[in-house]
Amino acid sequence: MSDPFVRRSADDYAEGLSDLHPVGAAWLRAEASAPGDDTPRGDDEALSDLTRGLAQVWGDKVDARAADLLFIETDPRQAYEMLPDWERAFGLPDPCSTEVPNLALRRAALIRKLTMVGRQDRQFFIELAASLGYQIRIYEYRPVVCGETRCGDTRPAGHLVYTYARCGVARCGVDPILKIDLSGGDDWVWRLGAPNIRFIWRVSVLNTALRWQRGGVAQCGIDHHCEFGLATDLECVIRRLAPAHSQVLFDYSQVAIGNG
Repeated sequence: MSDPFVRRSADDYAEGLSDLHPVGAAWLRAEASAPGDDTPRGDDEALSDLTRGLAQVWGDKVDARAADLLFIETDPRQAYEMLPDWERAFGLPDPCSTEVPNLALRRAALIRKLTMVGRQDRQFFIELAASLGYQIRIYEYRPVVCGETRCGDTRPAGHLVYTYARCGVARCGVDPILKIDLSGGDDWVWRLGAPNIRFIWRVSVLNTALRWQRGGVAQCGIDHHCEFGLATDLECVIRRLAPAHSQVLFDYSQVAIGNG
């Protein structure tokens, strides 16, 4: 990638500073800098050395440093020294975040904030959850409506498939005790309830951190056989971006058993 910023060398600054030397009869006459230019310039040896010294500082240090900052720090993918300024301008770090961010995560959060275009469809929230490391399913509710609702199984592709682990086949600590196949769809179109259930939607979290009781470490009667961590960062972000007229519920009943 070419450098879009003009970089000026020490010689460029020396020439520019020399043009600012005082003029007049009190100063030594300099060599003509261009044909026909006989303007008296202060070009004595001490002043010239001072000018060249200043030019070295401005050309090799200040100008190069400024160009580097403009070239690197204006790109959020590379920002380092001015990353805190970027974060302050865009309200980062996100108060919903629960992890200690490193440099890569901070840059990723900034880019996500710059490029995110909000929507109000399922896929937007599914992709948002994926960017945080979660898999989710979203369920919406529609109340029964006379003349429209029909009886029977209204799920799009049949029933759920439950598969239990089999002795001699399943791997201890690896395969889940119960696997639920959600690919067939399990979202009923209509549900019994009050009319305002149409404003409620449910986020089912499919993966999160599971912590199993470990022999020799866990305390009997104190520690649970299995504990799972709540996706507090996901809940915070989705609640913040959810449509204002809606209420979102979070469900952990479909978390895959055996993870962790």
